[in-house]
Amino acid sequence: MHGRMRYAAVLSFLFMSATVRAAAPGPCSPEQLLGHPVDESDTASHRRFPAPLIDYPFDTTAERWGFDLLLRIDTEGRVTCFSTGANLDGESPMAVSRRALLGRLAHWRYAPFEVDGAPVTAIVSETVAEVERPARRVPAPKAPLADIRMSLSRGQCYGACPSYRIEVRGDGSVIYEGADYADVSGRHAYRVSPAAAAALARRIETTNLWSLRPVYHAPVTDLPVYKVTIAVGHDVHTVEDFLGSYVGMPPEVVEFERAIDEVGRADRWIHLSQEAVTTMAAEGFRFDSAEAGEILFRAVSNEQSHDDAAMRRMIELGAPVTHTLPDETLGFRPYLGSLLEEALRYGRITLVDPLIARGLLDTAGRRDQAKIDSAFRAAIRGGDLASVKRIWEEHATEPHPSLTFSDDADHDAEARRVPVTLLLNHFSTDKRRWQGEAIARWLVERGCDPRAAAADGNTLLHIATSAGDIGMVRYALSVGIAPSTPGRYGLPALGGVDRENIAMLLLEKGTDLSAMNGGPASFRKYAVGRHWVQVVAWIDAMSPAK
Repeated sequence: MHGRMRYAAVLSFLFMSATVRAAAPGPCSPEQLLGHPVDESDTASHRRFPAPLIDYPFDTTAERWGFDLLLRIDTEGRVTCFSTGANLDGESPMAVSRRALLGRLAHWRYAPFEVDGAPVTAIVSETVAEVERPARRVPAPKAPLADIRMSLSRGQCYGACPSYRIEVRGDGSVIYEGADYADVSGRHAYRVSPAAAAALARRIETTNLWSLRPVYHAPVTDLPVYKVTIAVGHDVHTVEDFLGSYVGMPPEVVEFERAIDEVGRADRWIHLSQEAVTTMAAEGFRFDSAEAGEILFRAVSNEQSHDDAAMRRMIELGAPVTHTLPDETLGFRPYLGSLLEEALRYGRITLVDPLIARGLLDTAGRRDQAKIDSAFRAAIRGGDLASVKRIWEEHATEPHPSLTFSDDADHDAEARRVPVTLLLNHFSTDKRRWQGEAIARWLVERGCDPRAAAADGNTLLHIATSAGDIGMVRYALSVGIAPSTPGRYGLPALGGVDRENIAMLLLEKGTDLSAMNGGPASFRKYAVGRHWVQVVAWIDAMSPAK
């Protein structure tokens, strides 16, 4: 009881000390940076002023353009203080302009941020764009719409960035050419709205695109190069963007890149769509070809592709379902195996029956128990209960898929049989629907041990914490998993937490902070970095009085 009283007192002190507002916002104290953290999309939707931007004369030099601001926003949407790592000293043009922008923070307004319907003090992050003005205004040339070509190419990166080129003409004709990590490869020609294409062409005249430098290259590696090419009659201007925002590239370049994608409908090819399938059918595309099998496999294996109806149509049109890609990885992620397993991994339940009907659970025309077990494990990884239940119905030499698997994920430990519940895996940042708790409960009802640990020590509690699923965390605690149970690297579940409400639950249930790397002080530092006011107050209240 004494600890809880101290917690309430510390929480009250942190709140009161953090809400003292000066006439003009000044630098935040560490306590003032504790509050409700807001993600980028919520920040943008609550902002009631243009995105912050500073422009500088042509040929301004800087080591890095643009900087980040952490802002404390009160319950009325006003800035009360700020924190930044930007250089504000001296009389350079950048330092002077940055100080001037900070002097205007009192005029910035946000719609109040709310939690459970009540306004809260929030911590938001704003990126201030810094751009170089053109040396002079160069008017764009003129030509008939049919003679205006606007193209965008996106190159490869050290990862799974879609690589493609799309060209939109002013009269609405489009050419798309897909390459690596785009679902649909090859060249495809089609038409889009002439009015939309004409509006895109008019942006050439109404923006400074023709006046900009031809190259904006940041001194970094492993990122894709984007190249905008504008041809007006015989006049051509290009702008190459290699993380150009880091070297003063104006935002209208990125806006024009996005506009080309949008008007040209690039996404329907990058991520397989029914529109793309219809266009390919009109082109006379051979859906029984190896190329069709590759397109289908890429789409099913692409977590960013969501048009399952298009994938099912490819199957119905005869696309090969046993085809795999030449590479063994997709963006450094190993394939699970068959197309059915990939579909199950991403919860594509509408593809399961058509793929089973095409024989993906069979060997020599008969059900194969090993394939059934493998598909069942894939369904559990996918986190979709309906998929798990569907594969549970399949049988060969056994009445149901196996409820255990050989876990050799920890290469320092000997492989052993563990319950399939421990295949559940999800990241809290993943926006896909995940039914981890429901699957765990369903599997436990069929005989899985809910308190079992994987070869690396992780339990359902560790899995639930990393997933950011507080309901599953409560379930794991209710079945008897101790909050301080050591998992991977000997850490309790708290070692994988990134949600304050889950951190508080694990602390209140008795997690031993001394089991964390660096002990309570290290976890407190982590909590401060996450802006967790309740966790910091709890740790301070429970720490021995000095």
